[in-house]
Amino acid sequence: MQWQNDNLGPAENAGVISRLGQHADIETESGEVLRCNIRRTVSSLVCGDEVIFRRAKVSEGDLAGVIEATHERRSQLTRPDFYDGVKVVAANIDQILMVSAVLPAFTPKIIDRSLVDCEAMGIAPIFVLHKID
Repeated sequence: MQWQNDNLGPAENAGVISRLGQHADIETESGEVLRCNIRRTVSSLVCGDEVIFRRAKVSEGDLAGVIEATHERRSQLTRPDFYDGVKVVAANIDQILMVSAVLPAFTPKIIDRSLVDCEAMGIAPIFVLHKID
């Protein structure tokens, strides 16, 4: 669906809580959760991005507006990607909790990688070990 400018309200701020293809679920500053289209000019949108969106005055289906731009990221979590080299998987992260089971097989390599990511973002990690009984 293409949104016409005369069907859109004023610009508002929100945060991305999930990305679903050409749509994203966002949470507004008042706590509303809305599903929006993403403009083609917006690239690399991930969970945690802070965005500018405009509500549809008359919505169709479950789409409530359009995401028009993103704010600059404060931090980003990345992973290696075969095609792009490095892929951003989350943005604007304030805290990381790493959860791991002791059994059946504890893997220290996962913890090592997470520690490197936390160090790169300047975030103190929190480790949670479960299933120790």
